[in-house]
Amino acid sequence: MEFVVKRVYTEDDVKVLKRSIRKRIGRFEKVSKILKIRKCTDPDVGEAYLYLLNMQDGEEIREEIIIEDKKIFSALTPKRFEIIEVSNKFGPISIRELARRANRNYKNVYDDVFSLYRFFLINVVRSGKEKFIIGKTKGFNIQV
Repeated sequence: MEFVVKRVYTEDDVKVLKRSIRKRIGRFEKVSKILKIRKCTDPDVGEAYLYLLNMQDGEEIREEIIIEDKKIFSALTPKRFEIIEVSNKFGPISIRELARRANRNYKNVYDDVFSLYRFFLINVVRSGKEKFIIGKTKGFNIQV
C-alpha cells in the first residue's frame, strides 16, 4: 500500500526557501559551488536549489511524494488536517501565525506540524528565528 501526497510550490514558497538558504549559507552561487565541489550534508539545501532552478516566471512546481510507511495513518487526525487546511489557505505561513489563525496553543500546533513533517505531509523550512510551512498540499491518494 502506498500513500501519495501531492504538493504545489508557488513563487512565494520559493522566496521563503531563498531567504532560509541565504541566512544559513549565503548567496545561491555559493550553494551551487557547495553542491558541485563537495557532498552537501543538508538535503534541504539541495532541495531548495532544485526548486529555484525549476521555477519559471510565475510557474508552480508540482511534487508527488510516495510514502509506504503504514504509521502515516496515525499522523492523520482532524486537528492535523486543520493545520494542512490553514497552511494551504494562508501559506507560506510561520508556525506561530498558524497557531494564531487556527486558535490553538502554539506548542500543540508545533508538535502537530512536526508529526506531519516527519511523514512528508507538509514541508517546513527555517527562515531566521521562525519556521515556515511552505507548499500547498493538493491531495492525498491511497494506492493498493
